[in-house]
Amino acid sequence: MRQEWAWLLREQEMFYDEFVGYKLLMPRRLASQMPKDMINELRKALNRIREENNQMKMHLNRYRTQVKIRESVEWMLCILENGALQKDAYLCIDVRIGDITGQGSTMQSY
Repeated sequence: MRQEWAWLLREQEMFYDEFVGYKLLMPRRLASQMPKDMINELRKALNRIREENNQMKMHLNRYRTQVKIRESVEWMLCILENGALQKDAYLCIDVRIGDITGQGSTMQSY
């Protein structure tokens, strides 16, 4: 059980780094503050950290999905602006993604 705790704590730290990188609001991380001396306390802390990690995973997946949708919409708008009836619709190479992560970025289409 202690090994599982160490694994889940490392996983949570990895999620934390992603939240910081994407500049997202951090959910509460209370499991690390729970007592873990007795076996019952450790079980409660394990359940809590599993729940927290699952919430963080879901939040990150929703964010990544939103980013992909925005990129797709930007790409489609670029195609429409350059003429949707052209055979060379894939020539839209420099698509600007509107400040998704706080920084301007460029996506190349193929």
